[in-house]
Amino acid sequence: MSDDLTATLHTSEGDIEVRLFEERAPNTVENFVGLAEGADDYESAEVAPGTGAWEDPDSDEKRIDPLYSDIEFH
Repeated sequence: MSDDLTATLHTSEGDIEVRLFEERAPNTVENFVGLAEGADDYESAEVAPGTGAWEDPDSDEKRIDPLYSDIEFH
C-alpha cells in the first residue's frame, strides 16, 4: 500500500491491512483511529468522537486505553 493511512487487523488466519479513506469518511476514520490509539491524558480526555477516550459499557467508566486492543470479534 502507499503512504495512505492504514490499519492492520490481526486474525487467526493472518494479518489484513486495510486503507482508511480519510478524505471520504473523515469522522469515521477519526473515530476509528482515536479508539485504536487511545488518549494520552486521562484528566483532559473527553468521551467524545475522535478523542480516543471512551465509556466502558459494563462499568460506565471513562477509559483512555485503546478500545480495539486485543478484542476478539466473532
